[in-house]
Amino acid sequence: MSNLSAAETSLLRATRLLRAASQIEIDLDVATNLPQVLIQDTIRMLVWQAAALLPGGLPLTGAPTAGVGPLVLLEQAERELRSFPIGQYPAGTSHLIVDLCDAIARTRAEVWI
Repeated sequence: MSNLSAAETSLLRATRLLRAASQIEIDLDVATNLPQVLIQDTIRMLVWQAAALLPGGLPLTGAPTAGVGPLVLLEQAERELRSFPIGQYPAGTSHLIVDLCDAIARTRAEVWI
């Protein structure tokens, strides 16, 4: 991890937050909990999208969650990605940020269907 730039380290922190959000247990009954299932699936896609921007082999675990919900972790990841100018992040990060902000807005509005 010492070979990462400061912006890549920031992206790694955001990826770890997203992964922590994706690991929160939910009721997978689509009939009764479809919005939460869709949120969880979206977060998992964000994890893979973020991880693809990083060098391979980096550990994606380790973000402290302390019982917070997915929305808080999404917001923390978005804040982390504001740490540096977009040009310092790997190419493709701006697309990740747009998708992340869309997920945050949909989660806040509870509009997933």
